[in-house]
Amino acid sequence: MKKSFTFLLTLVFIVSLSAQQPSWMTYEETKPLKSGTINYLKSYKAYSVDHLQLNKYLRDEIPEQNITGRTRTIELPMPNGKLNHFQIMKSPVMEPELAAKYPEIQTFCGTDGINYIRICITPTSFKAFVLTPSGDIIIESVSPQSINHYISYFASDIDMDFNLPELRCGVTHENKVENTYESTDKLAELAQSVLGNRPVVLRKLRIAIACTGEWGSRSNLGGGTVASGLAKMAEALTYANAVYEKDFAVHLDLVSGNDRIVFLDPDTDPYNDFESMGGILLGINSSVTNSRIGPNFYEFGHVFHTSCSDVGGIASLSSVCSPTGKGAGVTCWYDPDVAYVAQRIFCHEMGHQFSAEHTFSNCNNGVSSQKYEPGSGTTIMSYSGLCGATNIQGGGPPHPNFFHANSLQEVISFTRNVITCGVSENTTNTYPVPEILTKQGLYLPISTPFELKGRATDMEDTSLTYSWEQFDNGPYGDQLGAVSETGPLFKVLFPSKDPNRVLPNWNSIINFDNVDNREVLPRNTRNLTFRYVVRDNHPGAGGSSWEQLNLKVTEDAGPFKVSFPNVLADKLIKGVCNLITWDVANTNKSPVNCQKVDILFFKGRDYNNPIILKSNTENDGSEFVDIPSDLATNSKVRVIIKSADNIFFDISDIDISIVESTTPKVQFGVAPNLVNVCLPDNANILIKTCSFGGFTGDLNLFIESGLPQGSTYQFAKNNLGPTDETNLLINLNNLTSKGNFDVVIAAITPNGDTLRDHVIISAIKNDFTDQKLVWPLNGSKNNLEIPYFKWVKSINADAYDFEIATSPTFGNTIVYSQKGILNDSIRPNIVLQENTIYYWRLFSSNFCGSNSASEISVFQTVNKKCTQVLYEGNPVDLFSNSTRSAVSTVNTSGQISDVNVNNVRINADGVSDVSLTLISPKGTRVNLFNYNCANSLDFDCSFDDEAVSGISCPPTNKKRMRAWEKLNKFKGEDVKGDWTLEATAKSSLRSIGRINNFEIEYCADLNIVSPILINNGPLQLNVSETKVIDSPLLLSQDADNTADQLTYTLVSPTNHGSLKLNGVAFPVLLSYGSTFTQKDIDSGKISYSHDGSSNKSDEFSFIVSDGTGGWLGIAVFKINIGPVSTKDHKDNLDILIYPNPSKGVLSIVANEMVYGNTNLKLMNSQGKVLVNKNVIFQKSTELNLTSLENGIYFLELKNGNSKITKKLILQK
Repeated sequence: MKKSFTFLLTLVFIVSLSAQQPSWMTYEETKPLKSGTINYLKSYKAYSVDHLQLNKYLRDEIPEQNITGRTRTIELPMPNGKLNHFQIMKSPVMEPELAAKYPEIQTFCGTDGINYIRICITPTSFKAFVLTPSGDIIIESVSPQSINHYISYFASDIDMDFNLPELRCGVTHENKVENTYESTDKLAELAQSVLGNRPVVLRKLRIAIACTGEWGSRSNLGGGTVASGLAKMAEALTYANAVYEKDFAVHLDLVSGNDRIVFLDPDTDPYNDFESMGGILLGINSSVTNSRIGPNFYEFGHVFHTSCSDVGGIASLSSVCSPTGKGAGVTCWYDPDVAYVAQRIFCHEMGHQFSAEHTFSNCNNGVSSQKYEPGSGTTIMSYSGLCGATNIQGGGPPHPNFFHANSLQEVISFTRNVITCGVSENTTNTYPVPEILTKQGLYLPISTPFELKGRATDMEDTSLTYSWEQFDNGPYGDQLGAVSETGPLFKVLFPSKDPNRVLPNWNSIINFDNVDNREVLPRNTRNLTFRYVVRDNHPGAGGSSWEQLNLKVTEDAGPFKVSFPNVLADKLIKGVCNLITWDVANTNKSPVNCQKVDILFFKGRDYNNPIILKSNTENDGSEFVDIPSDLATNSKVRVIIKSADNIFFDISDIDISIVESTTPKVQFGVAPNLVNVCLPDNANILIKTCSFGGFTGDLNLFIESGLPQGSTYQFAKNNLGPTDETNLLINLNNLTSKGNFDVVIAAITPNGDTLRDHVIISAIKNDFTDQKLVWPLNGSKNNLEIPYFKWVKSINADAYDFEIATSPTFGNTIVYSQKGILNDSIRPNIVLQENTIYYWRLFSSNFCGSNSASEISVFQTVNKKCTQVLYEGNPVDLFSNSTRSAVSTVNTSGQISDVNVNNVRINADGVSDVSLTLISPKGTRVNLFNYNCANSLDFDCSFDDEAVSGISCPPTNKKRMRAWEKLNKFKGEDVKGDWTLEATAKSSLRSIGRINNFEIEYCADLNIVSPILINNGPLQLNVSETKVIDSPLLLSQDADNTADQLTYTLVSPTNHGSLKLNGVAFPVLLSYGSTFTQKDIDSGKISYSHDGSSNKSDEFSFIVSDGTGGWLGIAVFKINIGPVSTKDHKDNLDILIYPNPSKGVLSIVANEMVYGNTNLKLMNSQGKVLVNKNVIFQKSTELNLTSLENGIYFLELKNGNSKITKKLILQK
């Protein structure tokens, strides 16, 4: 259900000013305060206040939850000794009936304009949780005995030393109602629901929290009474609501009958004698809660116990709203401290109940499909502090109050798209609008720091926090820093007010010899994915939005590094120019393509406020910069070289001293140090000198080595003054081949010293004629629908753009394209249509640009006819521990060459509990799916032996995959009859599934008759003349198609004239992809008009297809332009074949004498050569074909340059 409700707080608070607030005083401890929590705190601040006055103020003066935003101010003490002012209102965590029975338990929520707060009070306790970007602040009364004494501390200062292995989570996939967020439509729906400025809808759910007698009777836990037990539960739920409201806009209320499941006696509680085993409690609690409260009166349940012997907590995945297992959640209280247990265990286990998986990458119970955080991880669904050598510690509060981006996706999708229980309430809040400022798809060099940038806006809130989280799922080694080539590299940081993130952190960059192994720069070619998460921290119903950034790292570049200044001996001289150098490390080349850099420096550790020395200068490895004169002598700086058109950078490894110039010295350099020259052209180089300390005299310039052979050079002037510049021109017009040349330029000083610098000249040619398309073979047939393309790379090309289309026009007929391919092959993730002609081509490119399209290569996929049979039956329910079947009937006969199972759609409460088998009419069985994919719900996929991948999890999103066993077991069988899809479910399938659909696609090989080209030019005509191209010049035939069915498709048009289709209202100019038929040729409708140019020849290329799968690969029609020779010359033989049709013996008679060897070739209608021999006949010969079957054949005779092809019919 959904009801309209304007929620909680707005930015404009209406504050009542009547009652006197309680006064807080700092408390100097004359003797230690008695508190269980204090024993575990590394730091805290003590205060005193009149508890009765505080309690009365909260109960009497704070307004009820209201829709107008009316609040009251309360001062609360912080760990730093200051008081913060919060605007709060009452915000219950119990259903009204339960709250009315226990009015002494009161809860509140509010904000100080930046941080969210939740408060819980009872007559003997006070607990406040403040969620800040620096971690949680907890304010609590010390004890019932010291009711006027309070402490304020950060949760990160809790330092408990438990037996850590006991604290591991025992999440189970039993009883799960699986999240369907994996499918494209669900992800799209989720993306829309959290899109910026969309309304935030609050999801309210009732939770039933039970407790064992052990927990209820403990004085520092349940307290021995139902009221005290509920108070402790309310405290825990107060904290959980602070987190769940902030991240998910989910609010939890204790169910009205919750006092019926607070047990106070270990001997009489319904959990028997198994309380020490969390796993056993998990299986009991649902039935206990259902029997005491009723299964229809709560959405999910949980049970509190003292120390468990097997786990720290345990829950069933996605069990909220489960028909039978929705009470499957256990929190084991190893300590009475609510802040610690609620944060570390309770929120974690409830996260599982809301579908969130673990997010760490190496620790016990890791889930392979959810390894997004390095090592133990940082967030609530991680195992922070429990993983030994892979613990992520330090660098921030170790006690997380936030969920990972993947958990956000899981839970928000689960609560909006999967479960339907609970209540939806409209709020006045909207989702924030994140904006990634970093360009998508950038290539980064290896082992090089980089910075991610973003920003966001929000219609209601200004207290936005930001988090850049790596989103690469993959394995991790057995110690910190042991990263994989695909998995996480960077720890997840607490959300902060900084919208940007530098990776690795600045401390690690500055202390280069003490690298933080929790943030490891990529060292191999790989993808890098980040989620930019923005939270608005709106009180009561927070909005969490995200955008995704996709980057790539390449081993072909990096590490990009500062070279000078970079060691202790390097100094920068103030007030004069200094030469800064760096290792470009191929970052100026494809695929990184960084052409410009900025040069900056920062003083001390002020890296957030760098000073620009030079902007947008060439990324060539060196540059003169002026160091400011106002820097203090011996001050320390770090130089930064930063990509101007990318996000990577480097800094000096150590602090660099700023010094005065004391001795005469001159510096000499060239710019740029890297020059790309598109041949034929010149290289222009700037040469510059810079002096200080009173240096005098000229420098004499010369080229010392490396000049390309055949090139020449000239200095604008050969002598340079102490601070001077000139140009060097290197003429490369005579260079015929590409290459890299390291040219050393030298200068001799007045005292005879030789200074050197160098420039690397990369001579580039834009000639790609050596590139060849190799596979599929041009004109080939019967290619698989899973294509693989290969080519011979051009020596001059850096990258290739690829296109495949169903027409030589390409354009809107392109079925797949990919840009920037660096290799010599590609296997596109597509499945082509069978019995289809495809065209493909490349565009080669380098620094100097790209060429026009390559030659076009054409091929045809396998010749087969496929028929799809739809499922016409009703949905079939699938029960646990059973086998159910759906049947689809094929009514026509035919021998199978291929079978696919398409559009399998099955609802299953966990596909890992289901096996699928296809059974043919003959009884042959093929196992399609064998209890795979542990973390997925539902099938929405197809099975095909020719699919690119095997079983792929989750089996959703209409994936096409290979079955568990090969479907070719059905090959050769008759397709007619009943095809059965059999689904077998394990006993662990908790809810009823359903077989909704499957479709049988069966294919049979086609016997194709391909056209044969009988006549193919050449056309002879004069300059500017127009002539018809008729069948004596261009003729194709095949045995089962007529002239109007044989279609010519133009692959490339003529270049020096126009080819036209006439005989229509307006003549049609034929170009790429134009078509005409053999009938058009026979009717004289095709003409060629020469354009009058001096070219002696022209041509066009074409294919011929018959519409039934037969086709002829690319052929070229030649056109000769110029006067015809006066000498009578016949290119073709003139012969007669009779009888035709023939019963087997043919006479071949020539009208003129034929001299020398004549090649005789006989082909059937499929183009197969049956006879190929040389014969000698002057006027006639015979050919015996009595051994051949009746049919159409083609006889080709070739003598020298003369050739003729005749069609004959054998009819015995």
